[in-house]
Amino acid sequence: MSLNPSPSLDPERWARIAVLFERLVDEAPEDREALLEGLAAGDAEVRDMVRRMLQRDPTGDFLLDLGLQEAAELALGEEDAAAAEFADLSGRLVGPYRLTRLVGRGGMGAVYLAERDDGQFRMRAALKLLPLGMASDDARRRFLAERQVLAGLSHPNISRLLDGGIAEDGTPYFVMEYVEGRAIDRHCDEERLGLRERIELFRSVCHAVQYAHQNLVVHRDLKPSNIVVGHDGSVKLLDFGIAKLLSEDHEPALLTRSGVRVMTPRFAAPEQIRGEPVTTATDVYSLGVLLFELLTGTSPYRRPDSDRRSVEQAVLEEEPSRPSLALGRTGAQAALARRSTPEALRRTLGGDLDNIVLKAMEKEPVRRFQSARQLEEDLQRYLAGEPVLARPSTVGYRLRKYVRRHRAGVAGATGLVALLAGFAGFYTVRITQERNLARAEAVKAQATTRFLQQLLGEAYPSVARGETFSMRDLLARAEARVDSLEDQPLIQAAVLRTLGDVYREQGRLDDALPLLERAVAIHRITEPLSRAAGDAFSALGHLQYERKDYQAALEAHRQERAVYDQLVAPDDSLVLFANNNLAAAAAGLNAFDEALALHQEVLSRRKRLFRDTSELVHVTHNNLGNLYDLMGRTAEAEREFQTALAIRRAALPPDHPSLALSLNNLGTVLVKLGRLNEAEVLHREALDTWQRVYGPDHHRVGLSAFNLARVLERRGRLVEAESLYSVTTAIDRKAYGEEHLEVGVDLRRLGLVQKQMGNCAAAAPTFREADRIYVLNELPVNERRRTEVRGALGECLVSLDRYAEAEPLLLSAYESLRAADSAGASAATVEALRRLVGLYRGWGRAAQAELFAARLPAAR
Repeated sequence: MSLNPSPSLDPERWARIAVLFERLVDEAPEDREALLEGLAAGDAEVRDMVRRMLQRDPTGDFLLDLGLQEAAELALGEEDAAAAEFADLSGRLVGPYRLTRLVGRGGMGAVYLAERDDGQFRMRAALKLLPLGMASDDARRRFLAERQVLAGLSHPNISRLLDGGIAEDGTPYFVMEYVEGRAIDRHCDEERLGLRERIELFRSVCHAVQYAHQNLVVHRDLKPSNIVVGHDGSVKLLDFGIAKLLSEDHEPALLTRSGVRVMTPRFAAPEQIRGEPVTTATDVYSLGVLLFELLTGTSPYRRPDSDRRSVEQAVLEEEPSRPSLALGRTGAQAALARRSTPEALRRTLGGDLDNIVLKAMEKEPVRRFQSARQLEEDLQRYLAGEPVLARPSTVGYRLRKYVRRHRAGVAGATGLVALLAGFAGFYTVRITQERNLARAEAVKAQATTRFLQQLLGEAYPSVARGETFSMRDLLARAEARVDSLEDQPLIQAAVLRTLGDVYREQGRLDDALPLLERAVAIHRITEPLSRAAGDAFSALGHLQYERKDYQAALEAHRQERAVYDQLVAPDDSLVLFANNNLAAAAAGLNAFDEALALHQEVLSRRKRLFRDTSELVHVTHNNLGNLYDLMGRTAEAEREFQTALAIRRAALPPDHPSLALSLNNLGTVLVKLGRLNEAEVLHREALDTWQRVYGPDHHRVGLSAFNLARVLERRGRLVEAESLYSVTTAIDRKAYGEEHLEVGVDLRRLGLVQKQMGNCAAAAPTFREADRIYVLNELPVNERRRTEVRGALGECLVSLDRYAEAEPLLLSAYESLRAADSAGASAATVEALRRLVGLYRGWGRAAQAELFAARLPAAR
């Protein structure tokens, strides 16, 4: 059903209605009628239209989100026209889905619980439709833009897009996973979650928002009703209906329209209210408001329930309350919902949590946390008892944190006096340096933000003039422009590192390398002893590790620790992380004793500093498991991986990518222990999670597919294994390059499966390519695999009657094995002899066949 606008309302009068409505919706309700009489004097029809719009939506939250023309159209017609727009369509068939009940509605569409009803399979989902009569070109563009946003996002804490289409009446729709649960604030209160539990839940929201930001999507409407906690305790971020989108398929910033303020004022950032361009910092502000309300049960401003204009004025002009002081407005009820008392809750909120929340809610975007990840990491530091970045690093503050983490060591009065003396002496020298460093870091962060904001600003329609930008386009532009920062080398290094990290997260490892190398080179010259320099070495080391260049990774991480050793204490988390990184690189070079000593030292220190179930303790158990696995100590590896997995299952949502890493590691060890059924279940869960989080082409997906293929190969399911090996080969070619050793490993396994299937015509070229890559990556550790590849290729060529091609390969494989086997009796050497005998007999060269047959152990 659509409404028929009054023919007497020409475009100029429509525009007047729109302006009057937006003017009056900002006024106090008691003043509106008198103002309307004055402003619309002499035009009863316009006056009546604006009055009906104000009655329909007194705050403007709904109609302004629609756009003013659509809002006016919606207010026209019968008295019940507005209700008719949202008539309950339960029972209607939309595409292959039957609508069962209405679960929500708003300016961006109506959402129904739906079931697939085409006989193919059964599935419950959430189906979103444009409201009837609202299918204007602009509304359709916004609706389809939301669908495109969801299509580009795959994260365990974001509602997934499942399907989409056009209904028979031409109404667009899309289908999302149905999340049965409660808004995050209701869930926390009804379950009476304590502050720690609320913060852990909120960190999952930060993970989802950070993922959206990395895909250049700003949500712009983060609030409790758009964040649902399912019955299993997992968080889902919903409703990207007013998100700001930068994608290659849609106009950038499509939803930013002059005169339309798409936001919820209570959670909107000051720049949204002022109509300025929004950035990822806008979502950080909304996260701060959400965290404030989860912790306190009240609003950060004194007028949370006033009219829209008053709320907006408060956001622009008032300083938000400190969470610990806001409790006076909620008192005992808020404390009870958090399993606390008002006094205890106030004490807990005071200090670090106050500062973290207020930093997220700074009026100026550059003063906030620069990303959702930074906010989440500061909360993790708070939970771990470490100093937080949101609080000035004063002597007393760091001392209190140190004492809390080392209570046993400072229990005696003498020890405490000595500790105080040591801190006083140390900080007398350092305090001025730290203040100056903090100021320098703030300047650097602001300049980096300005650079990136200017770059993203060029994607706005008014600037781009019809040109569209993909994330790859924007990154390429940033890389091309980074030379313009040569006169500001530290800012240039910060931008280079940011770009390198983004490329690494995307799996574009070769693109990331020169950027991170440049960042490190700048720090070597300009700022060799700084946190930024250590972080740059760390980022380069991680990249080199993922590229399998373990020697380069080891050198980078040695430089990282050398920097941190001169900046912080031995127990500082920076030093422990550097030791972890060093151990991983050393293990890649088979320096197992060095790696084991480093990991055991880190585990001992972290258990002393944190609880046994902390994420940092988990990481160390996981690292020890990897090392024991490399050392062939499989039972010990399983023990460490089981411990790590238990910690992560208890602490993380079921689909968290870090949980997938633990599943993958344990599954790999279980294969070695012969427990293939258990291993397959774990590897399938890991692969499914990584595909949803990273998409189909990420190198971690390739790793997971390879490990699952190994399980299937050992279980004799060769067709499935061949398919997965083909997938992982394609992924690794893209991630590492055509001639990387990792691609050779993939091809070797693929060829062996093809050979087992009797398909030597396919296996022969696969083995040839693997052999070529092993030659290019000539290392002693690869010789055995290269010999295996040549032997298998020669055997395949014999089966294809290509004897002349097979001969040099089989002879080379035999000679390599014979050189390492003085007795000539190993199984591999005997198999190589048998292949030579088979070659010459098939070729009709009996004398040569007998010569090699005489060397077989059975012939002696």
